[in-house]
Amino acid sequence: MPEMVVIGSNSRRFSPGPVIPILLASARMLLPLQAESPAIAPATWPQETGCDPQKSERTIAVEVEPIRLHNVDQMGLLVETIASVNRIERGPGPNELVFHRDEGIEIVDDSTLELVRRVTEKNRPGFSYSLDGSKSIWLDQKTVVVRDEKTGAITRINAGEEDLGRPALSPDNEFLVVPEIVYDKNGGEGAGSVYLRVFAIKSRKLIRKLTIVEGSYGGLTSVFSPDGKTLAVGNRNYRTNLFETANWTLRHELPRSRTHEIAFSPDGTLLAATYTDGMIALWSVNSGEILRTADSGCSQIQSLDWNPAGDLLATSGPKGTRIGRHAPNEQRPGKLQLWDPKKLRLVRDLAYVSQSGSVRFTRDGKHLVAMFKRDNLLPETKATIWTVRKSLVEGL
Repeated sequence: MPEMVVIGSNSRRFSPGPVIPILLASARMLLPLQAESPAIAPATWPQETGCDPQKSERTIAVEVEPIRLHNVDQMGLLVETIASVNRIERGPGPNELVFHRDEGIEIVDDSTLELVRRVTEKNRPGFSYSLDGSKSIWLDQKTVVVRDEKTGAITRINAGEEDLGRPALSPDNEFLVVPEIVYDKNGGEGAGSVYLRVFAIKSRKLIRKLTIVEGSYGGLTSVFSPDGKTLAVGNRNYRTNLFETANWTLRHELPRSRTHEIAFSPDGTLLAATYTDGMIALWSVNSGEILRTADSGCSQIQSLDWNPAGDLLATSGPKGTRIGRHAPNEQRPGKLQLWDPKKLRLVRDLAYVSQSGSVRFTRDGKHLVAMFKRDNLLPETKATIWTVRKSLVEGL
């Protein structure tokens, strides 16, 4: 039975198979978006059914399917709820997301955003799960904590002496990489160096110290390829580096600077990167060559993600003044967007935003979850779920 999402105030009356209540205590189904541009295609599901989901006694079940390039025109906004979330990641189990909040870390259902369980009541800097969900890691001052999620066993690794960045685990859970910024107090503002420390998990020993930048510094983002053979290290101020993990040697230095977020394609052959000037680029992992670039039209792009099929890229960027050498001081809108990576062609503007946050496809590819603020005059940050409606089934 295909997955169903229920729209309506009396969802208990409809039970042909697995259903997910869409109306949460803190969420609501939206009426069509008021588009600021013809490129923004509104979600019109309630109007099409003639149903007000908050008042009707009827139940509408929406059959959903994976979001792919061929059906992006059918995407609609499923849930929008107020949520103060700093970062979103895919969770350790099926149909789970990780919400990073100031007051703690939560696991939520990826189709309803309902709370599944609380991981901790306080924030854990650099917290993330391993690819298989068997381990979690976080920073505790100068130490990286590695927790076995099955046994609860804790391993502590002394990771450095200076300012540590977000750690990352290799897909096989054999290696841990930790960015480290060493400040030069006598070199003036911005002086210092950036390194990447590589540890063997079992021995807890440092096996490599990779020099990323000497003489200055910028925040690092470390991402392993799906097969674990390549490590990409993005730099907030400088170029992105690709390392061979077999011997931790530099494979390629990608000749474009100032990345926000980087992500490997599901097959590991491409690296997508977003930049502080609003540009998006696709790189060949094998050759290190830039294959395609595109201007998002946003002031900058802060987050991106691939769908599991690898035929869509989702990006989000805030409203603001564009920086960099391309049209400096130009005011640009913020957007949530979808791209065809084959040509790096914009295929859908989903929403206009004032501030942007994480954007993530769910593991099954049936939902896109995005954080943003629609208006700077409003205090609320919204968590939203987008999906493709395959059909409607009405119950009495």
